[in-house]
Amino acid sequence: EFDFKKNCVICGQDASTEFLKKNMKKPVGRRDSVHCVETLEFKDSLVTAAERKGEEEVLRRIRLESDLVAAEARYHASCGKQFLRFRDTPALTREAGRPEEERVTEAFNYLCQYIEIN
Repeated sequence: EFDFKKNCVICGQDASTEFLKKNMKKPVGRRDSVHCVETLEFKDSLVTAAERKGEEEVLRRIRLESDLVAAEARYHASCGKQFLRFRDTPALTREAGRPEEERVTEAFNYLCQYIEIN
């Protein structure tokens, strides 16, 4: 049976007090903090994210418990941040920078042509 008090509800790995003690020995930048689920809405957010990502294992784990707050469920900060991040547009298809303004581009091209000719 899954232990919500000792394992990360997202990845299923160790999130116990012992984990936190070991974690304190790491350099500050490499530590992974652990949070307790504090709102009932957090479960809804997890379910939505898991359904979008097709994470059946996470869904199965979440559905074991009706109240994650009462179960004192824990999760790694890094897991929460990564798992709850929604990306409607894949990063590779997005263009960097500001959107192009057509009038500014036309004016710039006209200026470049003028300089080349003269």
